[in-house]
Amino acid sequence: MPLFDQDFSMVSGDSRRLRIKVWLDDAMTTPKDLTGSSSVRWEMHTAPPQDAGSAPLVQKSLASGISLVDPQNGEFLVTLSPADTETIDAGTYYHESEVIDSAGDVITVTIGEVVLYADAIT
Repeated sequence: MPLFDQDFSMVSGDSRRLRIKVWLDDAMTTPKDLTGSSSVRWEMHTAPPQDAGSAPLVQKSLASGISLVDPQNGEFLVTLSPADTETIDAGTYYHESEVIDSAGDVITVTIGEVVLYADAIT
């Protein structure tokens, strides 16, 4: 089950690292082993998926902005670089992360909002 309301804020054009943990259970007592996962993805969109046509503004995947920092304990790191957000207008956006584990199971990990603030120093 995904962790809902995983909201965060940042300033456009800043660096940001999101450390995300995947759990086997709703009580968040047992981490999901990510060893052998075939895919880990994170995306930021203009609107939630129920609003059709929301193409991703930012996409990250394994070896392209995502690293498994502690796979046995279900932890991965999403690294946002300044170029990822510097041309995106200030506002509220939607983000989601997903893992495809070694068994081929698809797991939506996090869902939430991103509040992006304008950068006053350019």
